[in-house]
Amino acid sequence: MAALPAPTAPLHTGPALAPADKPALALTEDHHLIADQALRAVMEAYLSDRRNPRRLEQLDEHLRERLPAGAASEAHTLAARYDAYLAAHATLLKAQNFADEPDLQRLTSWQAQRRQLRERMLGPEVTEQWFGTEDAYLEQALEERRQPVRAVTGAEQLRARHLREVVDVATGRLQR
Repeated sequence: MAALPAPTAPLHTGPALAPADKPALALTEDHHLIADQALRAVMEAYLSDRRNPRRLEQLDEHLRERLPAGAASEAHTLAARYDAYLAAHATLLKAQNFADEPDLQRLTSWQAQRRQLRERMLGPEVTEQWFGTEDAYLEQALEERRQPVRAVTGAEQLRARHLREVVDVATGRLQR
């Protein structure tokens, strides 16, 4: 993965988000957008309401007020791709029908499909920045499911329960 440019002074988001949820938006020294977790949080604050037909327009307004023109344009492009990704992801997730207990092969296949979808729609760098940790954690949970069942200690039971929650969050069976 290519190194991401170092951020300069952050720009703070405005009143659309609660004070505790105001992540800083970062730019490179030459005022290009940095697609970090703070930007993802801002985008999700607007784009997660799939019933709002103006969600992308409202996000654009929010970003144009807080970013230089070039960075706002970059953010608009990424926001449109992320909005399309969220719709495609919902379709992919629904097709998996994870309401029942998913088997390991189906989970592994779905994880690969989701990663390919992210990379195709958002690019490998944004995918790694926004979802790399979540993907690694899910892979760890799936790897532990591949191991043969054995007697476990109390701490191992807690860890297994936590990793099951990781899978359940990833598959939409449990909300964050």
